[in-house]
Amino acid sequence: LMSRLGAAFARVVHEHRLYAQGTKEDGRSNLQVGLSQFLTFRVEAWIASTPRWKELVLGGFVLVLVVAGGLVLWAVSGDATLGEAVWLAWVYVVDTAAHANAPEGSQRAVALVITVGGMLVFSFLVSILTDNLASLMAALKEGKDQMVLRDHTVLLGWS
Repeated sequence: LMSRLGAAFARVVHEHRLYAQGTKEDGRSNLQVGLSQFLTFRVEAWIASTPRWKELVLGGFVLVLVVAGGLVLWAVSGDATLGEAVWLAWVYVVDTAAHANAPEGSQRAVALVITVGGMLVFSFLVSILTDNLASLMAALKEGKDQMVLRDHTVLLGWS
């Protein structure tokens, strides 16, 4: 996974260098493009070409939140193993009241940050579910689904 991410990052940096130099590999002239503008375009292109991009972003955010939070918790608490710290970070993400039991000091501050991240995760999850449900309802209203009926009479041209 890390080698794929590294290769993808190297490819994007190489593409940006080609654009920043003002030429493509075939020698044609190109507009000067800054790195932030180039990355914005690449992210927008990925969003446009990935049907379930919201779910992927949410899953990636949860993974980063749990792993990074677990590593920080492991660093600030001297007695927990790495596995226990990652599990505790997961508990802070999914349970908004769990940080109240954290020991005072830096561990409680880290727990609070992870919990706020968990609140963002669940608000994003609710918005994804709402959006998907609204899309489903709109598709049902269009009435383009196949009808599976028996012993019915269809009247055409009736209003």
